[in-house]
Amino acid sequence: MRGLAKRSVGAWGRFGGRSSGNRARRVVRVAALSLRRLLSIALSVSLVLVGVNFAPNAAAAPPSSTRNLPPVAVISGYAVAYVDTPMTVDGSRSHDPDDAIVSYEWDLDDDGDWDLKTAGPFCENVFRGAGQRYVRLRVTDTRGATSIDRRVFTVHVDKWAPVAAFTAPAQVAAGAPAMLDASASRDQRGTIRAYEWDFDGDTTTDTSTADPIAEHAWSAPGEYTTSLTVLDHAGNRDTTSTVISVVPGADPKPLPVTGLSAADVPADEGGSIRIEWDASTEADVVTYHLYRRQRDLQTFIPLVTLGGMTTWIDTGLENGVVYEYAVTALDAAGQESDLCAPAVATATDDLAPLTPAGLAVVDAPADAGDALVVSWDAVGAPDLAGPAVRARLRHG
Repeated sequence: MRGLAKRSVGAWGRFGGRSSGNRARRVVRVAALSLRRLLSIALSVSLVLVGVNFAPNAAAAPPSSTRNLPPVAVISGYAVAYVDTPMTVDGSRSHDPDDAIVSYEWDLDDDGDWDLKTAGPFCENVFRGAGQRYVRLRVTDTRGATSIDRRVFTVHVDKWAPVAAFTAPAQVAAGAPAMLDASASRDQRGTIRAYEWDFDGDTTTDTSTADPIAEHAWSAPGEYTTSLTVLDHAGNRDTTSTVISVVPGADPKPLPVTGLSAADVPADEGGSIRIEWDASTEADVVTYHLYRRQRDLQTFIPLVTLGGMTTWIDTGLENGVVYEYAVTALDAAGQESDLCAPAVATATDDLAPLTPAGLAVVDAPADAGDALVVSWDAVGAPDLAGPAVRARLRHG
């Protein structure tokens, strides 16, 4: 500093005068302006580097948070299927890193057309032929961005039979519903399509359902062979059965029938008796049993079961024999009422034979004149006892 001061003083002393001082001040001013320009340029460069634009009409660059990343479509799950057997295609592993997926579109036969659109990530599909089959999935997020995945499925023909199994009560009351549960049935490769039930062992399907649970009520006591047949989508089947014991129900048996009557059928050749009775007023009565015996016998013999009928004509009877009849009512639980008070009737032939035709009377030839020949056409009556010929004298 001292040397510099000496040089300055020396310079001042050497050059002397006011003009030298003015020149020094101009040098300082020029240096200050140059420094100010350099600072302005540096500041402008720094502002440009951090993305600030001072142009008056320029739009601001969007912040990085508004950028949308597309979703990612993923088909996952089991890739083996069976012909004609429904399977679920799983797109649940699809995701979006910064948004939400709002639709799932499915091309189920890989033909370029979107066959189905779902809000959720699962879709049911049925492959109609064996081999390699492709499925495509397109997912879309809330801002319209999309992604597509394509996956191959190996489709086989299902040659394995399902396994039928069900549980049922060993004993139930007549008229009471029993639950039959076939949930333990399974298909080894696909799924079960139908459950067919035979409740009475007659090899006829009484009901077919897609649900493994069935209910049935047997109307009459007895032992019933109940069978279940399960079918898969390929037509394979399996059958199992069990015996269910049906016992009388807890409700009381029907009251005896009333109003029974029996009478000969009029205007016939006999052999027929008409029986009638009042219908039961009990709601669960489903049929009637008609019994018959001859007056000199002790035991009634079942004659006929009549359903809801309350009239019957008994034919083929012997005329002149006294017959007794009685009726019982049977309810839905298989309970039978006591015999009603009997009714008595006798079949009678109360139809006269037809009048003979072709009557002719002629003189008996070759006689002394004291005889006539009377003839007529035969009457076709099986119960005809014989002719009765009557004559009267006529004077003229």
